[in-house]
Amino acid sequence: MKRRHFLGATLALPAAAPFSAWAQGVKRVGFLVTGDPEPTWSLFRKGMVEVGYGEGRSVAYDYRSIAAPGLKLDEAAAELAHFKVDVIVAILTPAVAAARRATSTFPIAWLGADLQVTGIGSLSRPEGNVTGVLSPSSTLAGKGLQLFHEIRPATRLFGLLLNPGDPFHVPLRRDVETVAQAEEIDLAVELPKSRDGIGASLDALIRRGVAGVMVQPSVGLDIAARLALGITLPATFLARTDEVIE
Repeated sequence: MKRRHFLGATLALPAAAPFSAWAQGVKRVGFLVTGDPEPTWSLFRKGMVEVGYGEGRSVAYDYRSIAAPGLKLDEAAAELAHFKVDVIVAILTPAVAAARRATSTFPIAWLGADLQVTGIGSLSRPEGNVTGVLSPSSTLAGKGLQLFHEIRPATRLFGLLLNPGDPFHVPLRRDVETVAQAEEIDLAVELPKSRDGIGASLDALIRRGVAGVMVQPSVGLDIAARLALGITLPATFLARTDEVIE
């Protein structure tokens, strides 16, 4: 599904409750993201404009960006449900899980989550209050390792930087392990518990002698890119990072 189609479908969902009188006719969108909000947040608003929803005119946003899974993420999701937004847009698996815990009635539109977390058995016929667009990140992760190996055929040890608080790290790791086994590459895995631990995890991978590292999106892409650049460690990402490499 194209991004603009996903965005249009988001606001085509039936409103969970009448919107307050001060903004009659304006859709209120709760945006909940875990990990790096960019570039998703900017692209989302741009896409909304493309399908006819101008901020302050026909749509208002309640924006919540939480760095890592946990109590704050659940609180943010509960706030959006309490505000009776027309729809909660949840980005990445932890945000989807938090939104589902917060409400079973308000529409939730998600992007980039594991199906087991969304509770959807069929994407073509979703049930309940949840619908969305799958992320191909886990499959792309394996392809990413294959591409890295083509560029650096001598690779024998490769690093994975995963977010232990994000359930998506399980299928992502599984897909990379399958490719690594086929390519006869050993994996070194680091699971920092917070963004503050990313630097130490990268240093540990350097000490182990990895040829490069792959970073899970919810770890913190811009931070990881900046730190990897500083220690000249080749890194591959499953989403675009705004970190400028000069």
